[in-house]
Amino acid sequence: NGLPTPTAAGGLVELGGDIYYFGGESSQDLAHDATQRLDIPTGTWTIEAPLQRGRHGSGAVVIDGKIYVAAGSGGRGGGPELSSTEVFTPGQ
Repeated sequence: NGLPTPTAAGGLVELGGDIYYFGGESSQDLAHDATQRLDIPTGTWTIEAPLQRGRHGSGAVVIDGKIYVAAGSGGRGGGPELSSTEVFTPGQ
C-alpha cells in the first residue's frame, strides 16, 4: 500500500513493529507536516499527530521510545533550511 499522502524525502523510522513516515515534499510550495504510520502486519496506514513544522530531507531516529525528527528543509526546492528538532511520542 502506498502512502496516504504521497511525498518524497520524508523522515522514516521503525518503532514497535510500525513504520513512521514524517513530512516530505511534493509539488506544493511548503513541505508537508503529515505523520503517517504503517501497521506492518495489517498493511494499514493511519494519520498521526502532524509535525509542528512541515519538513523534508530530514533525519529521524528513535531514542528511548520517542522519535526525534531533525533539520531538513521547509519548502520545495531546498529552502528555508531548518535547524530545529521535534519529538514525537507514539500514542500521544
